[in-house]
Amino acid sequence: MLNLNTSNLKNGLYLIKIITKNETINKKLQIIK
Repeated sequence: MLNLNTSNLKNGLYLIKIITKNETINKKLQIIK
Protein backbone atom coordinates (compact mmCIF):
# COMPACT_ATOMS: atom_id res chain seq x y z
CA MET A 1 0.00 0.00 0.00
CA LEU A 2 2.74 2.51 0.95
CA ASN A 3 4.73 1.70 -2.18
CA LEU A 4 1.70 2.33 -4.39
CA ASN A 5 0.99 5.63 -2.64
CA THR A 6 4.56 6.88 -3.05
CA SER A 7 4.64 5.89 -6.74
CA ASN A 8 1.31 7.68 -7.29
CA LEU A 9 2.67 10.81 -5.59
CA LYS A 10 5.79 10.71 -7.77
CA ASN A 11 3.66 10.31 -10.91
CA GLY A 12 1.46 13.21 -9.82
CA LEU A 13 4.45 15.48 -9.19
CA TYR A 14 5.90 14.47 -12.59
CA LEU A 15 2.63 15.36 -14.32
CA ILE A 16 2.52 18.70 -12.48
CA LYS A 17 6.08 19.46 -13.64
CA ILE A 18 5.13 18.67 -17.25
CA ILE A 19 2.00 20.84 -17.03
CA THR A 20 3.92 23.80 -15.57
CA LYS A 21 6.60 23.44 -18.26
CA ASN A 22 3.92 23.43 -20.97
CA GLU A 23 2.30 26.54 -19.48
CA THR A 24 5.61 28.43 -19.41
CA ILE A 25 6.34 27.38 -23.01
CA ASN A 26 2.86 28.53 -24.09
CA LYS A 27 3.42 31.90 -22.40
CA LYS A 28 6.76 32.30 -24.21
CA LEU A 29 5.12 31.41 -27.53
CA GLN A 30 2.36 33.99 -26.90
CA ILE A 31 5.01 36.64 -26.21
CA ILE A 32 6.77 35.75 -29.50
CA LYS A 33 3.48 36.11 -31.39
